[in-house]
Formats: sequence, C-alpha cells, structure tokens
Amino acid sequence: MVHRKFSPVSAYTLALAVTAVAAFAVSILRPSYQGTILLPFMLPVMIGALFGGLGPGLLATCLGAMLATYLSMPSVAAIGIRPSAEWIPLGVFVLVGVATTLVVHLRLAGLARHGALVRQQLDLESFRRRQAEQRLAMERDRLAMTFASIGDAAVVTDPEGRIELFNPPAQSLTGWPEKEARGQPLENVFRIVNEQTRKPVENPVAKVLRTGAVVGLANHTVLIARDGREVPISDCAAPIRGTDGQLLGVILIFRDDTDSRRAAAALRESETLYRAIGESIPFGAWICEPNGDVRYLSDSFLQMTGMALDEHVQANWASRVHPDDLQPIVDHWSHCVKTGSFWDCEYRIRSAEGPYRWILSRGVPIRNAEDKVTAWAGMNLDITQMRQLQDELIRKTEELTAADRQKDEFLATLAHEMRNPLAPIMSAVQILYRTDGTGPQYAWARDVIDRQTRHLTRLVDDLLDVSRISRGKVTLNKQPLELAAIVNHAMETSRPLIQAHGHSISTSLPSEPVWIEGDLIRIAQVVSNLLNNAAKYSEPNRQVWLTAAKENGLAVIRVRDAGLGISPEVLPRIFDLFAQADRSLDRSKGGLGIGLSLVKKLVDLHGGSVEAKSEGIGKGSEFIVRLPLLSDGATEPSAVKPAAAGDDQVEQHAALRVLVVDDNADVVEGLSMLLELEGCEVERAAEGPAALAIAQKFAPDVVLLDIDLPVMDGCEVAQKLRVIPETRHSLLLAISGFGRDQDLSRCIAAGFDHHFVKPVRLEDIIRLIAEHRVVKPDSESSVKTSSCQ
Repeated sequence: MVHRKFSPVSAYTLALAVTAVAAFAVSILRPSYQGTILLPFMLPVMIGALFGGLGPGLLATCLGAMLATYLSMPSVAAIGIRPSAEWIPLGVFVLVGVATTLVVHLRLAGLARHGALVRQQLDLESFRRRQAEQRLAMERDRLAMTFASIGDAAVVTDPEGRIELFNPPAQSLTGWPEKEARGQPLENVFRIVNEQTRKPVENPVAKVLRTGAVVGLANHTVLIARDGREVPISDCAAPIRGTDGQLLGVILIFRDDTDSRRAAAALRESETLYRAIGESIPFGAWICEPNGDVRYLSDSFLQMTGMALDEHVQANWASRVHPDDLQPIVDHWSHCVKTGSFWDCEYRIRSAEGPYRWILSRGVPIRNAEDKVTAWAGMNLDITQMRQLQDELIRKTEELTAADRQKDEFLATLAHEMRNPLAPIMSAVQILYRTDGTGPQYAWARDVIDRQTRHLTRLVDDLLDVSRISRGKVTLNKQPLELAAIVNHAMETSRPLIQAHGHSISTSLPSEPVWIEGDLIRIAQVVSNLLNNAAKYSEPNRQVWLTAAKENGLAVIRVRDAGLGISPEVLPRIFDLFAQADRSLDRSKGGLGIGLSLVKKLVDLHGGSVEAKSEGIGKGSEFIVRLPLLSDGATEPSAVKPAAAGDDQVEQHAALRVLVVDDNADVVEGLSMLLELEGCEVERAAEGPAALAIAQKFAPDVVLLDIDLPVMDGCEVAQKLRVIPETRHSLLLAISGFGRDQDLSRCIAAGFDHHFVKPVRLEDIIRLIAEHRVVKPDSESSVKTSSCQ
C-alpha cells in the first residue's frame, strides 16, 4: 500500500534512493563511525514508511538489513560464518523496522481516513454554503422584485437611517432616482411638513430608531418632493429585527393620500348634506340593526317622540307605543328579520305633547357584500293629520253618499208631489169641458184647480225659500211681535190641513203678552210648518198640542203629536235637508222633506233654536222652538195685524190699459182673460219688437212682461219701454220662471218695478195695480220694488 500523495513507483523509488544514500553514507563514514551500522538505515525505513506507506517502508527495512549486513562483513565469504550473537541486532533491526513501518502505516491510514472524513465534511459544508448562497441570491432577487412591485411607496433603511432600498412608487412620489437616493439619510429624501401649520414633522424612521415601536404619521401630513411638489400622504414605519431581536433597519411605507382625502372630504360633505336633509325634513330618519339596536336617529325623530337618544337605544320606545300596536310591530319586525323584506308599518306612538300620533314607518334592508342584511334604514312620517283627513274624507264620502241617496229620493218625492196635484187638476179640466159652467160639478172642478195650484205654488215657494236661506239671501222684516198673535196666525193657516185629517188641536197660550222681535211671515211659517208636519205624520183623528209660553227668559213654542214618531237613528238628522224620506216608508203623507230644514234655518236667522224629541217609532214627537224675547228698550205695540187689502182695490183698476207680453200663448190668454174679467183693457204680444210697437200706440198703464222672450229678452224690452214717452211712467211687472237673486237684480237694473215668479196670483197683480193707482201718472216718484213670490 502506497501513500496517496505519491504514485507507487515514486514511493518505491524514494525508499530505494534513501536506502542507497544511507548505505553510501555509511560506507564513506565507516572508518570514523563507531556506532552500530544498523542505526543509519532506520532513517530510510521511517522515510519510506512515512512517505511511501507499508510497501516502501518494508522494502527500506529489508534493503537496510541487507546493506547493513553486507557493509559490516570483512568479505563476502564471511557472511555465512558470522557468530550468532551478531545476528541478534539484525533481527532487532528488522523487527523495529517492520514495527515502525506498521505504526507509521497505521498512523498514516488513520490520518488518511480522518482527512477523508474532514474533506467530506468540508465538501458537504461547501455544498451547503453554495446552496445557501443560491437561496440567498434567489431570496434577494425575490425581495427586490417584491419590494419593487409594492403598490405603495416603500423605503428600507439601515440602523443609521440611510436608505438601502427604494422602490419605484417611492421614487415617483419623492422625485429621487434609486441610485441617487441609496445611501442618503432618509430626511434628505423624505421631507414632510404639517399641511396646516407648515412646520416640519419628525421623520417616522428616526422615531422608530429612537423608540423601537411602530410609528404612523399624524393627519394632515404633506410630502415635499424633490421638484417642490406637495403630496398629501399617509404612512407607517416599523422596525426590522433579526432573529436575536437586534434592530437591523426600518421599513417605511407611504402612499399618495390625495384621492382618499378627496373621497373622505366628499364623504364628510355627503354625510353632512344627508344629515342636514334628514334634520330639515319633518320625517324621522332611523337606522336599526336586526337585533333591534339603534344605529342612528335623526333629531326630527327624537322631536317626534320627545325621547332622548339613549332611551331609544335602551328600547324604552316600546313604552311610548300604543298597547294595541306593540305586538303587531314586534311580529312584523321579526318577519322582516327572518325574510329580509321591506319594513312597512303604521302604528300609534305617544308624542312629546302627550296624545298618541299615527306614524307611517317604512324602511329598506341594507345588505353587505355577502348579500346579508346588516341593518334597516328608513323614515317615520307623522300621518296623524292624514289619518284624520282620511277619516274625515270617509265621513264626508258617507255623507255625500247619503246626500246623493237623499237627492235621488227627493227627486222621486218631488215627482210624486208634483204629480199628485196635477192628477186632480187634469180631472177638473176634463169636468170643465163636460159642464155648462154651472152646477156643483163645475164648482168642485174650480175649487180643485184653485186648491191644487196653490199647493204646487207652496212647493215651489218652499224650495226657493230653502235655496235663498242657504245662501244667506233672505232679508227679515223684523218688528215687535206678540207671541199669541203669531200662534193664532199660524193656526189659521194650518187649520184646513188639520181638519182635513180629522185631528183636534189643543192650544195653551200665555195669559200675558210675550213680545219678541222677528219677521211675522217667517215665524208664522215656522209654526205653520210644524203644525202641518204634526198633521201629516199622525194617523187620522189624533190629538195635536200647541203651547206657547215664556220660559227661562225665552219665548218657547211647543208642537206635540201622537203620530208616527221618529227613530233614534233619524232623530239627529231630522233637520237635514230632504230628511223626510227617512222618517217612514209611508210616502202617502206628502211633502218634499224640506219643511223641517226650513224651520231650523228660519229659527237660526232669528237667533233661536229648535229641538226635536221622540221616544221612537209609533210614540209621537215633539218640536220645541226657543226665541229670544224683545229687549227691554224696544217698544211694544198694542197689536200686530197683517195688512189687508180694501174691498175697493179691485175697483181702482177699472179702465186700466194692460199690455201682456209672453211667448207662451196660454199664459198670455189666461192672464188677459182674467184681467178683462176684472174690467181692464188688455192688449197681447208674443215678442219684444211687437210689444214695443203696440206700446207706442196703446200707451198701457201696466205692462206684464216675460223675461225669457225670443228675438229680444224682457230686460231689453223694459229698458226701451222706459225711453218711450207713452210708457215712461207705466208699471212694469216682470214675470219669469227664474227666481234667483241675480235675476231680481237684473230686472231692477232694467227698470222693472216688481218681479213675479210664475205662477202669478191674480190678487197679487190686483194689489200692485191698486198701489200703483195711488201714485199720480205724471209723478216722477219711483215705485218701491220688491219680489212677490
């Protein structure tokens, strides 16, 4: 075995050469060398073993032994005859050489093995180091790529605050290239000031190096770039530590905060705007989480309930909700939370003032990115007034429906009431055709026509009265009146109807005069209407009670009957217009249902009151009229009597010339014949131009002129008649089917003296003619105008 440092040939050659040199040295030094001859040959053994290994060492041992033996003999022949004592050193030499060679060989083999192991370990460590260097290079490259790819600006400094890494966004924001920035102190590149005060702000890296903690910039920080640009930024700096905790540097991350600050400003402005809107509108805005926690309540909401915010947060609002509405609210909210549906609820809540208010609450679910409902946002609207208006609208609708029904019933009743008198009139006309103008049949027919036409006139007059009173167009002719005289006057008017039904009337009048102030005709009309009502709504042959007295400082008139009575449902509306139809299904009683309404309106005009009482159907009824007494300062006349026309009035119109103008031939002929029967000279005309022509020739004292004429209306004709000398002072009487106030005013303006509403009673015409005869034809005095209906 040869040492690995030498090739086998070199090792053996070395052993031979060293042994030869030792032999040569011994042979030269032998004369003077006194020691053992074997000792020098130990050197080649050791060199051969040390540098050559086992083989060269053994070869050097053998050669050394042979050469030592050869050199120690005097001659060759003496080799075999050497004494045995001389062979012992040689044997020792061989043993020592072999032992030395073995020891050196084993030692060198151990060293070789150890060296191989060391070399293997070194190779492994070198391999690992190369791998670590490769990984470190990869990590460095990866870190550099990562650092460069960070969207925010990033800077890494060493423990002294000098820049080591500087990514592109940082270069862009600061205006410094990486090559120039690297190695610079951070404060030279990263200059920051307070946006408001313009004072320098402490460098965040320096603060991290000083404190060792993570540091963030305060708000309103501005970075001043290399070119002078100012960039609002937000940043954060953190320490970089080794595994042993030693501070290795600082990383600084910052970004351009311009957009985010604009967005934040816009958000604040939006929140301010929406909050202002929420507070300015009278709706209560709210945001509530699914568990019922309140996230936001507007001031208008709190004002609506009169509660503080913490009271709502603590769910004390439930104490303000109407007890009947609380459970429906809870159930509906649970349903919305379960289904994620819209919130829509109406409920009552006690307001800050105390009373309950109706609230319309509506909200929409707010969902996050996972489509999960996180809250409901909505508004509460106080709909109390709307609910009141709704209730009022429902009530008005019901009233209008009832009024419409009453109107239809009234029209049906009106048709019935108009047909009732027309039927006997038509029968009477037929009888007149079949009689010779004498006998009881003729008299009956005449009376029927007179009675029924008067009835029709009363129906129309009642309708006109209600219309005028409802519009406030009635003027009362008030004067001091004695209560008993009014009652007697009304009884005379109603007595025929009472007697026709077979009733008996019981009266009770005050023993002493009771004076009131009012219109005789209208108050008598009130009492007469009540008496007529009692007569019509009582079965035949019943009792009617009429009392008049002074009670509690008022004049009181009571009319009581034992008739059909009034149901409790109808009693509150008995004075409403057309309420007659509700009193009974028996329509044979007649009337339009306006009598009691007219009574109330007339009593109200006199400052009084009227009350109806009844215990129910079949138990009769009582009507009580209360009127204020005459004031103490008023004069009480001795008697009140209606004016009566003298018997000689009819005679005063004799020989009067009368012009009758109407496009209805029957009206013209009827009035003309009646006037002719009274001794008047009558001319007829059917239109305005013809009437004017006749008037110039005939010079009438009285002109009865219809308003609604063809070609030229009656008002225009009247104006022309006032210009013609022949009719300048004539009595102009308007005859029309229109009885409105504007019709009367138009006639007066046209020059008429009086206005009649058809049908016209002959006695009214005769009375006005008689009054006109009192005035001289040549007098310029004007006749007082009035409407006689």
